[in-house]
Amino acid sequence: MLDILITIILAAFLAELLGYITHILLHSNKISFLSRNHMIHHLVLYGPKKRMRSEDYFSPVTKRFNLFGIGLEWLLPAGFIFSVYGISLWFISPPLHLSVIFIAVNLVWVWVFYTYMHRAMHLQNFWMLKSKLFGKWFNGVRSLHDIHHVHLADDGRMNRNYGICFFAFDKIFRTFMRKPEPFNHSGYTAAEKRYEFIFKKLHTNNGK
Repeated sequence: MLDILITIILAAFLAELLGYITHILLHSNKISFLSRNHMIHHLVLYGPKKRMRSEDYFSPVTKRFNLFGIGLEWLLPAGFIFSVYGISLWFISPPLHLSVIFIAVNLVWVWVFYTYMHRAMHLQNFWMLKSKLFGKWFNGVRSLHDIHHVHLADDGRMNRNYGICFFAFDKIFRTFMRKPEPFNHSGYTAAEKRYEFIFKKLHTNNGK
């Protein structure tokens, strides 16, 4: 029983850590087309000068390839991570049930916290808001996620609060911000220039 508990804890830890690292990658421009796709969500749909909430979630993968509403910017890193998992498990050769638990916890964690809960951050009437058990917690993490969307560094990057529901790694790696700072207008101008491709594509599509 202890081995199952350790496997669950390790899987959850890695899922959160690698989700955090992947989110940083999507904001880094290290792989430009992944960053551009992610910034549609950040600048066009729920940008610093736009509303953070809507009745229905505005999906950034409309009219482009996705799997269950998840775009390539998340699918490709996830595919790489799970390939590494598969190779590592093959070499380590743990009992089959532990391998299944490890992969299952990773999949569930990513779906719940990086898909379902992330969409919830941008919904006006998400059910947790009225929950006595989760309401205060949800309001808190949603406020921190709002900071992730509105804070801009001078180079135009959004580099705070990469966690979705948990911010331990933000605190460890000093990317955590508890309260919003005054709006950085020069940072927004830099973001428009850095990601001008997004706006050009948007205007082109709207003109068709």
